[in-house]
Amino acid sequence: MKEGGLGFRTLEDFNIALLAKKLWRLLWYPDSLLSRILKGRYYKYCSPLEVCVSNRPSYGWRSILAAKHLLASGIRKTIGSGFDTYVWADPWIPDTPARPPRGLLADRDPLMYVNSLIVFETKDWKLDHLQELFPLEEITPILRLRPSRSYSRDGYSWTHTKSGNYTVKSGYWIARSLSRLSGDPPVQGPGISVLKAQKARNRKVFENVDKPPPDILDHARAEEEAWRKANSEEHGEVGQDQEEALSTTPPMDETCCYVDVSWLVSAPLSGLGWIVISG
Repeated sequence: MKEGGLGFRTLEDFNIALLAKKLWRLLWYPDSLLSRILKGRYYKYCSPLEVCVSNRPSYGWRSILAAKHLLASGIRKTIGSGFDTYVWADPWIPDTPARPPRGLLADRDPLMYVNSLIVFETKDWKLDHLQELFPLEEITPILRLRPSRSYSRDGYSWTHTKSGNYTVKSGYWIARSLSRLSGDPPVQGPGISVLKAQKARNRKVFENVDKPPPDILDHARAEEEAWRKANSEEHGEVGQDQEEALSTTPPMDETCCYVDVSWLVSAPLSGLGWIVISG
């Protein structure tokens, strides 16, 4: 409501924020059953934030990865033992946004971990080593970080909340800001063709309904084309008639209520919206 309108959420951005919560739980609970199953299938040797391409990914996994750009925009590695954080690749410097440190040397070891900068016995930073690698303005924020004295693993922090925990509310507003900056339609996750194929497979397994593959593909293409056309109209330029309608203002000392409604004949649902303008 602060930015105008009736306070309705943009469903695509809200869906991305919800999916980012799933991805956040995979990072925070790597030993959970779901995390171990997905790790064995899709990201055996890396973080889920580093996954680019998977072999025959499921619809659910592709949906979760659609939120990767949102979570990566506000995440920071927290230093525990330092054994899980790359010095030059991971965003562990507490800046806005979080980032890797800037170095003095052009020749850098890409596999160097943060634990090599920490004294094993005392868990203090190796100041002489820091001075060899980083400029003074980088050493100051590093020294503010406190490595774990109990050898706990490195973790993650969400920079857009005071607690450091990801919330759907904060994720939604970041998704909205990213959508405005890019000017592109929101990320939709898996394509309509994939969804249609999955539905056809489910009907074959559970209802024994066998539909020819060419018919499934034609139907999926038609629906995808309809979606793209509707989406391009939604994000397209405003026509002359629309400009006249939007610029309509009520006469002086009068109040007008503009109403819009939508419904589907085949569904028992409808939507209603209104706005009141004073002249």
